[in-house]
Amino acid sequence: MFGAVTRPWEGDVRFTPVAPEAFASFAEPGLVKIAWTLEAEPDPRRPGATVFRTETRARGTDEDARRRFRRYWRLFSPGIVLLRLVLLPAVRRVCEHPPGPSGTP
Repeated sequence: MFGAVTRPWEGDVRFTPVAPEAFASFAEPGLVKIAWTLEAEPDPRRPGATVFRTETRARGTDEDARRRFRRYWRLFSPGIVLLRLVLLPAVRRVCEHPPGPSGTP
């Protein structure tokens, strides 16, 4: 699991990492806490195959940040979801055929 804080509605989005032990209580106003996971595990239904999952959670640290994030998400979530769907086949290709020593597949 990874966690960071940001202001995703700004033009130059910067993610600032937060230590795991401080993440739950982090409350600096005007920010959104974002936690995400990447998980790969063997597929019990298909020997040799892997199931890949990702989950993202976001929460504003105050009412203004929550309001701004809701507006941002309403506008940009379709593109963000589409981007993830487009990138997943690339993730699959790299996982199934990792680059060789020279960096080429």
